[in-house]
Parts: sequence; structure tokens; C-alpha cells
Amino acid sequence: MHRPNPRIGLLNIGEEAGKGNDLVKDAYKLLSNAPINFVGNIESRELLEGPADVIVADGFSGNMVLKSIEGTAISLMKLLKETLGGSLYTKVLTGLMYGKLKAVKQHMDTSAYGGALLFGLAAPIIKVHGSAKSEAVYTAIKQAQILIDEDVVGIIEHTFHEKHYDWLNSKA
Repeated sequence: MHRPNPRIGLLNIGEEAGKGNDLVKDAYKLLSNAPINFVGNIESRELLEGPADVIVADGFSGNMVLKSIEGTAISLMKLLKETLGGSLYTKVLTGLMYGKLKAVKQHMDTSAYGGALLFGLAAPIIKVHGSAKSEAVYTAIKQAQILIDEDVVGIIEHTFHEKHYDWLNSKA
């Protein structure tokens, strides 16, 4: 939020315009012709590097990517814990690196991010994982409050009517 011209990317299996299934190819055509800052296809391996501010995906693919990232983060944290908890030497090193390791853990903690934002016509929807803990639900509620307080749906509606209405109607 708070980006005047957000970079919009499309989740795909490759960067090239001709890649993907029919749905993704059609979405690419629509997005590339839309009056937005479309940066093209984004592969899932690039998502955490920040090539786009918003990623467009169908629900199935987006959910698969999110669950894969979440599983990788959990596995990595378990591996670090097992590796650094063995000998006295690694325990001392872990103690010296505690602040840095804690920062990594907090950065990878999915509950700190709440849920995935889905924008409906009347209100924002925040999808929280079924196994989410109370902190994730709390963060999602805070996200919803921010979206409501800042009238994000109203801003999107106004922007579409002001800048994109003619373009959208030409595609109908």
C-alpha cells in the first residue's frame, strides 16, 4: 500500500510472454495492454526478491506457491535449530548470533503477515490459512482495519472509474 504506481506481476512458469496455460496467456495480454505498471511474468522462485509489489495469480496457483514458501520457511527454521543446537561450540555461536537469528525467524514467520488480500467489489477479503495461529488471525484483522480506515476499496473503485473505465468497457 501507499505506492502511487505499484509494479504488477503475473505469476507464471517463465518470464517469456508466450509461456503458461491459456488462462495465464490471456491474463498476460489483458495486463500488458492495461494502463498499469505491468512488469510481466514473474516466476515463483523470484517472488521473495521483490520484483513486483502485487502478484496476480489464479487462486490454485497462488495458494500452492504460498504453501510452498511457508513449508520451505518452516523446514529451514527446523534445520537451523537442529544444526545449531548440537555441540557446545555451535550453542556458543548461536548465542552470539541470537539477535540476527531472531530477526531471520521473525522475518520468516508467516503469522506476522496476516493473510492474502483479495479485493472484492464491495469490501476487501483477507484469506487466512486454515492452520493459522491466533497471531496470524489478529494480524489479518489489523490488515482489514487498515484497508477499511484507508478506504482502499473506494480508492480502487475511484481509480478504475477515473483512469481505466473506458479501457475496461472496451474489453467487455
